[in-house]
Amino acid sequence: MLTSSAGGNFDTTMFKSAQAITLGGLDSTATKAGYQSRALQDIIGSGTGVILSLIGTLFLIMMIAGGIIWMTAGGNDTRVATARKL
Repeated sequence: MLTSSAGGNFDTTMFKSAQAITLGGLDSTATKAGYQSRALQDIIGSGTGVILSLIGTLFLIMMIAGGIIWMTAGGNDTRVATARKL
């Protein structure tokens, strides 16, 4: 409890609980909405994983396309060279 210069008592628990309700309300609302606080290293790790997955998928598609072109070249040297460039 605090006392004022006029001699009155102030109850600070009301102010503390109001602050807790305000901050706790935002946290609980964010949690219910599905938002989570994440560390920067987790965000960077997730981004790196997505980028590497996209690069791997592109590599696989290019390998398959090059293989199909090579298999269907029928001895045509220009098409084989095109397939090797992929």
